Amino acid sequence: MTFTLYFFINLCFSFIMLYIILSFFDSFLGNKTLSNKRFYAYILYLFLKTILFVFPRDIFTNIFVTISSLLLLATLYQSSITKKIIAILYEFSIVMIVEVVVEFGYRFLYQYKEKQLAVNQGSFIFLHAITLFALLILVKLYQHIKSKDVNDGILKPLTLIELFSMPFLSIITLHIFYRHAVFYQNYSNSHVLIALLLFIMNIIFYHLYEKTLILNKVELKNELLSQQIKYYILQYEKEKENLDEVRKIKHDLNHHLLFIQEQLRTCTPKSLAELNEVFTNMLKITSQSETIFYTKNHAINAILNYKISKAETLNIPLEVRVNLSSEYLPDENNLYVIIGNLLDNAIESFDSKNSNLKCITISIYEEKNNLYISVVNPFSKDLHIDHKHPLTSKKNKNLHGFGLQSVSSLVAQHNGYLKLTTDNHTFVVTIILFSFLTKTA
Repeated sequence: MTFTLYFFINLCFSFIMLYIILSFFDSFLGNKTLSNKRFYAYILYLFLKTILFVFPRDIFTNIFVTISSLLLLATLYQSSITKKIIAILYEFSIVMIVEVVVEFGYRFLYQYKEKQLAVNQGSFIFLHAITLFALLILVKLYQHIKSKDVNDGILKPLTLIELFSMPFLSIITLHIFYRHAVFYQNYSNSHVLIALLLFIMNIIFYHLYEKTLILNKVELKNELLSQQIKYYILQYEKEKENLDEVRKIKHDLNHHLLFIQEQLRTCTPKSLAELNEVFTNMLKITSQSETIFYTKNHAINAILNYKISKAETLNIPLEVRVNLSSEYLPDENNLYVIIGNLLDNAIESFDSKNSNLKCITISIYEEKNNLYISVVNPFSKDLHIDHKHPLTSKKNKNLHGFGLQSVSSLVAQHNGYLKLTTDNHTFVVTIILFSFLTKTA
């Protein structure tokens, strides 16, 4: 293998390593700085890696240059010095551990001598490629755990397949070509090109996969916003109707008072019956227009009144228990979505035939700046919980349960706690939003 080709391969591996490091730092350190010097930092990193390749030094010099290059990349992020140092140590340690595991693993499995692995360029390239793939898998696993695309800290089997099928197949492919090359003592350029092609395919795959996740999150965010707007519009229309009723009653009040006065003056059985009918109609109108104030928080009152009205039209009893201090004001935007979706799901699945519970119960209370929400409703069909979401027998499984997914997403954003339980045909949703409440001025 010529030096030029070997140099090109090393440069490609440096590019891939740069991608892996930046992926880890993006998740661990957060947002990059808005500096336009990032391009120069990347070039300097590649230059330092090239220097180590062209002018190999002792192990301590290599470690110093490697840590310096990591520090250079860490300066591109808006984090504390302590967190940057921790990130550098994590990255360096993981790289060293994976390199040692891969090298000693092959040495143990195939009884290679250290000299064979160190001197043979073909072996070095293949083992370095397998090491990079292993690092890519670990970093992507960390990224998705960090981004909360997991339930109870465990990735779903389907997500594992989506994430790691490509790099695992690439490692197996590389291993097959490596064993073939070792057996025939022939490390051809085509083997190297295949390794590079596999890396390009993996990077493109992860780029498209991450873009898809971003689009899904944007879609979910838009759906949450759409639901929030819908609740506000519906509540506004309900309050507008109430206001129109009040204006109508006020407009007709003088006429009613004159009528009442005349009926009382005559005081005949017929006039008293007519008077009773007038009072009955007026009470009916005012009861229909009544808005119950459970708390001084507008959002909770609005969404509860709207959902109670919806439940009443379906003849579903709904019991409300609210205990919030007036000095606290929860985040109204998220409350609309959380409470609205919980009650929507409870009303939709309400069926008390096989349950001792005969109504929907919602409890909202606060304690030490934490907001507690609980919704309990009876159901009759079989229901199973999988990864914090109820399994459904409905035809459109993708759309059903979207409300609870929205709730789960908002709870995760607030680092809250969500628990779904079933017992004796009773479905219980319990939510704790830590430090969700803020004192009003």
